[in-house]
Amino acid sequence: MFQDEARRITFAISYLRDVALEWFKPGLSGLTEEPPTWLEDWDAFVEELQTNFGPYNKSGDVESELVNLRMKDSQRISEYLVRFNSLAVCCSWGESTLRHRFYDSLPSRLKDDVSHGDGKPKDLLGMRRKAQNSDACYWEHVQEHS
Repeated sequence: MFQDEARRITFAISYLRDVALEWFKPGLSGLTEEPPTWLEDWDAFVEELQTNFGPYNKSGDVESELVNLRMKDSQRISEYLVRFNSLAVCCSWGESTLRHRFYDSLPSRLKDDVSHGDGKPKDLLGMRRKAQNSDACYWEHVQEHS
C-alpha cells in the first residue's frame, strides 16, 4: 500500500491529535538538530509512540481493571463475560485465580445459585457455565413476572 516507510509514518501521523501530534511536530518540521530516526523507520516510530503514549504498565492496568470489575445486578452475564474474557486473556493469572476472581465479581443473586447443589465448580469453564445457566433462569423468571 505504501511505497516506503516514510509515507506510512506520515499517514499514521495524520491520524494523531492533540498532545500526540504535538509530540511529533518538532521532528516533522525540522526543528531538531538531526532528523529523528522515527521519520524513516516504522519500527522506530511505533516504539516512539508506544514509549510516550502507550500504557505505562499494560499488565498492571489489566490486572487492576480485572480486580475492580464487577457484574451489575441488572446486567446480563453475556455482556459481563465479554469484558471479563478480554481482560483474562491479557493477564498472566492462573485458572484458579481467574475462577476466584470471576466468582467474587458476580452479583449475590448468581453467587447464591452457583454455590448451591454440587457447590462451586472447580474450574473456570464450569464456573462460567453454571453462572450462565443461573443468569438465564433469573432473566426468564424476571420476564415471567412482568
